Amino acid sequence: MFVSPYLSIVALLQTNIKRLLAYSTISHIGFVLLGFATGVVTGYGAAVFYILVYVLMSLAAFGVIISLNKKGFEADLISDYKGLSAHSPWSALMMLIVMLSMAGIPPFIGFYAKLFILQQVISTGMITVAIIAVVFAVISAYYYLQIIKSMYFEEGDEAQKKTTAPMDIQLVVSINAVLILVVGLFPDFWMQLALSLF
Repeated sequence: MFVSPYLSIVALLQTNIKRLLAYSTISHIGFVLLGFATGVVTGYGAAVFYILVYVLMSLAAFGVIISLNKKGFEADLISDYKGLSAHSPWSALMMLIVMLSMAGIPPFIGFYAKLFILQQVISTGMITVAIIAVVFAVISAYYYLQIIKSMYFEEGDEAQKKTTAPMDIQLVVSINAVLILVVGLFPDFWMQLALSLF
């Protein structure tokens, strides 16, 4: 939990998207641990809900990365995503949804996952911890927005163009992305479902 803020800052220096997502995983785990640290059932439920949301977002993110891989192009670097919206609008849109959700932007499910955790942390009197968590969540949002900037506001190299994902991968990633949005529109139902486990 205490390592999470440090790794959020380290992730700002990453140029490799897979490594960036790995560092951000620690940050997300920090939020999960906060839910368990509350010591109340609703906190446990919020933690389980966060885990389910993170799994959904990660599958979609790595699905897009895999879909962009082709001979001679691994899509490992953030710079590989420059101009993605121009030559692969579907991939850019899917990654946009995932990145906004991971950054905790409403109405995507990542926002509610963080919100439910913070509500439980505050309700148990850990105000300072909640403030620190919000500060580092804002810092973490920067590296997700950096990827969006590359996709939509920067010119890509010729080698990156004409990247078409196989239909089966497109279908799976699309379902994941839709769930990220749809679950975000009805978060209370899924939160209650997570609480029912306790």
